[in-house]
Amino acid sequence: MRVLVPLVLLVLSVTFLGPLHAAEPPNLLRNPSLEKAADGAVPDWSIGGEVSSWSTERARTGENALLVKDASPKLGSNVSSYKVPVSAEKPYTIGAWSWGVSGSGLGFYVRCLDAAGKGLPAPNEHYHRALSSRKRRWTR
Repeated sequence: MRVLVPLVLLVLSVTFLGPLHAAEPPNLLRNPSLEKAADGAVPDWSIGGEVSSWSTERARTGENALLVKDASPKLGSNVSSYKVPVSAEKPYTIGAWSWGVSGSGLGFYVRCLDAAGKGLPAPNEHYHRALSSRKRRWTR
């Protein structure tokens, strides 16, 4: 029996959504293209789980990307940035670019914390969005 392996490359961004007539808003994440430092580490990012790795196979910008290769219904994956400070009074856009190779897509989660670093109460504790997997092209 052949198992389809969801394979996705990801580039992440968090931007402040300013006035509609403004130029492209600035990306609030440091190292949004997941570039490696001289020591081989990817500054400001960490990977958890057993199905993700850093890859140079297909980067949307720069030289690096996150590769998610999940052939198991039980294993999971996560990538985390440092905590990005935001203001409760401002709107933000949270997005990711993905390049699907196989599978039907992936889940995109954002944990929301208060000023003390504690999770917000339900229903605001996280943001979740399912991203479809457009094969062989970048999708936002």
